[in-house]
Amino acid sequence: MREILASIDRSLIESARIALTAEDIDTILANENAALPFTPISLAVVHDEDFERAVVIVRALEPRPTVHTPRQTRIRRYAWVILLILFGLFIWVCGLSF
Repeated sequence: MREILASIDRSLIESARIALTAEDIDTILANENAALPFTPISLAVVHDEDFERAVVIVRALEPRPTVHTPRQTRIRRYAWVILLILFGLFIWVCGLSF
C-alpha cells in the first residue's frame, strides 16, 4: 500500500478515487472522518504494482497554473490604471463637495 495523494481538497480526493476506480486500481482512504477541519485526507493505492499508473492518472487531474500572455497582462495593467484614475477622480470630486 502506497500513498498517492494527500489533500484537504475533498473534491480532488474524490475525483482521484473515482478516476482510479475506473481504471481498476484499488484504493483506500485514510483520515476520511477526521475531527479537525483542515486535516488532510490520504488516498493510497492498495497494490504497489499499480502505483506508477496511478501517479499518471492523478497528475492529469491536478489543476494546471494559468499562463498569462503579454497581451493579457498589458490589458489587465491598463484596466488597473483606469480604475485607479477613476477612483482618484471620485475622491477628488467628493473632496470638492465638502
